[in-house]
Amino acid sequence: MAVKNRGFTLIEILVVITIIAALMGLGIVIMGKAQETKKATVTAQTIGSIAAALESLKSPQLLGDYPPAEMVLLKGLKGEKIGAQVGVPNDTNQGIETVYVTIFLSGHNVDVDLDLDKVLGNTDDDKMAGNPTRAKSSELFEFVDAWGNPLAYFSARDLKNFEAVNKYLDSIGGEMTPKPWLSEKTKLPLNANKFQLFSAGEDGVFNTDDDIKNW
Repeated sequence: MAVKNRGFTLIEILVVITIIAALMGLGIVIMGKAQETKKATVTAQTIGSIAAALESLKSPQLLGDYPPAEMVLLKGLKGEKIGAQVGVPNDTNQGIETVYVTIFLSGHNVDVDLDLDKVLGNTDDDKMAGNPTRAKSSELFEFVDAWGNPLAYFSARDLKNFEAVNKYLDSIGGEMTPKPWLSEKTKLPLNANKFQLFSAGEDGVFNTDDDIKNW
């Protein structure tokens, strides 16, 4: 006796569709996590390159110190007030903006092994009154992470006076306002003899567990 071919039932078809949809969803999640991991790796490399440039600036032939976070304190090789040339930027991203100006300051031969088209941004749309840098643009750029958010920077000078810095930052407010990282044990700033350079990470909020740091 011939056996008739039995087609798929509606329930079986629905089960197969459900399994395929679940696998596709799982694949999307895995791809998303892989992409975020890649961004974290790229950001860590960016921070490493900038940190190396900051170490170069500390040489006696250049600044002889790490640049200050406050633009108004920034001076050139001959003691000229570079901060005054830049003008008065807004209260956003000043630390990392000062790092940008210092690295690209005219007369500073500091190489940064980075694709500048990808790591420079102007998220707060401010400009320099004058342009003391080697760059053609008068935009006051920041170094940004792989998510497009500006990095945070605090100099050793800031970290030694972190209480005043925190008070000032509290007056500004906002989740994109970073604060110096402190030791859980001593409650004193970490990496205090050098600088803190860090990203807000995937969540875009500073001083949370996913921050990516230079120390």
